[in-house]
Amino acid sequence: MELIRTEHISRSFTIGNLTHQILTDICITVQKGEFLSIIGKSGSGKTTLMNILGCLDQPTSGSYFLEGKEISKLNPDELATIRNNQIGFIFQTFNLLDDLTALDNVALPLLYAGSTKKESRVRAQVLLQALDLDDRLAHFPKQLSGGQRQRVAIARALVNQPSLILADEPTGNLDSKTGVQTMEIFKKLNAEHGITFIIVTHDREIAHQTQRTIQLVDGKVVV
Repeated sequence: MELIRTEHISRSFTIGNLTHQILTDICITVQKGEFLSIIGKSGSGKTTLMNILGCLDQPTSGSYFLEGKEISKLNPDELATIRNNQIGFIFQTFNLLDDLTALDNVALPLLYAGSTKKESRVRAQVLLQALDLDDRLAHFPKQLSGGQRQRVAIARALVNQPSLILADEPTGNLDSKTGVQTMEIFKKLNAEHGITFIIVTHDREIAHQTQRTIQLVDGKVVV
């Protein structure tokens, strides 16, 4: 079943009198439950494409459909609802809030979605325990290793039970052993829960671990 479809998406930015073309005529489809990567060198447009797929940005032209809904026609509030309820984000720099514990970092999206503090913390605790962080619930990000912070970020991405996870260079700040462990977590979540994963990377070793690869060169999909 189709989860994502883009029809001739392009994205450009105008600075002063100059227009910079970042993406050109992107046509891709992603099925529910896929485990795939978007690979490209720095400047290839892969992060811009991820931002569009994650409803963080809008294409300059073309159409983007998520679960049959045309995203490019939605207003900012509708986009925010989709980001919070349907999409989980995992970033290279983790993007955890330094003044919140691991438990409260994970619970935060549920609070934004309207859950009570108690409900949010219970759900967050279950996820952190499942990721072997039950002894780190009250720790702040600076008290955690890189691998532990990434697992907190994974739990936060999962807490609203999204249908899509977008991971932007998720192993980029991790040592090789922890990077392998992170990819194994992704594979397990995909296999056991059917969550669609799109991993944005420049690393071919990471891309080779996914079921399918979309390659970008100079803002275009290369077959």
